[in-house]
Amino acid sequence: EMLQRLTKNKQRRSPTRHRHLLKSAVESATNTHNATVIFLHGLGDTGHGWSPLFQNFLNQGLCNNVKFICPHAPIRPVTMNMGHKMNAWYDIVNIDDRENETFEGIQESRKSVIDLIEHEIDSGIPSDRILLGGFSQGGALTLYTGYTYDKPLAGLLVLSGYLPMRDQFKDDITSENKNTELLMMHGQSDPVVRHEWGQQSFNIVKDSVSGTTEFVSVPRVQHNIDETIIDNMIQYIQKKLPDINSNL
Repeated sequence: EMLQRLTKNKQRRSPTRHRHLLKSAVESATNTHNATVIFLHGLGDTGHGWSPLFQNFLNQGLCNNVKFICPHAPIRPVTMNMGHKMNAWYDIVNIDDRENETFEGIQESRKSVIDLIEHEIDSGIPSDRILLGGFSQGGALTLYTGYTYDKPLAGLLVLSGYLPMRDQFKDDITSENKNTELLMMHGQSDPVVRHEWGQQSFNIVKDSVSGTTEFVSVPRVQHNIDETIIDNMIQYIQKKLPDINSNL
């Protein structure tokens, strides 16, 4: 049934031109492409910081049906870094004062990520075969975009992230993604996005949505990832985006 839907989608849609699509590092599926992961990097990084990890998954014969898109955030001045310009999904004024952040630029970035999702849908991949993920600031944008998007996604994957725009979060959640599964993972020794911020954010999300949510605390990990996180990422992607061709 899923294959029929994919084929129908491919026949029905002719790719529309999304102007100004974010430039991305892309790792193409090594088998028939029938699912996509869009993964958003952290502050000051680019998609190239993450694409080798996904290339490694594919090289190991894992998630071969999945295309991995790692977009580059636009370059903007970042207040907490004395106005230096860097790749950022939105401005951060003070890393330690999350309550008074304005998240300037987050709406534009949300729209850019949705354009990427829509581009995949136009090329024949249903929205519920698209998984959105991210690290740190990219994880924050994942939570905000994923739960406010109006087509159902396959799942959300957030590493060392937090919830932005939390006061209005509950009101902004769409019925289409209220049930979307979330996996959050966070290093217990994270000095940048503190573990307790991640945990608080998770609790707000959990209380606001009705889908399955899981928070994994990883001992001894700082603001990065380790083998445990990577193994969990692979399992989650394989669970949410199984290769439908292999089930025939």
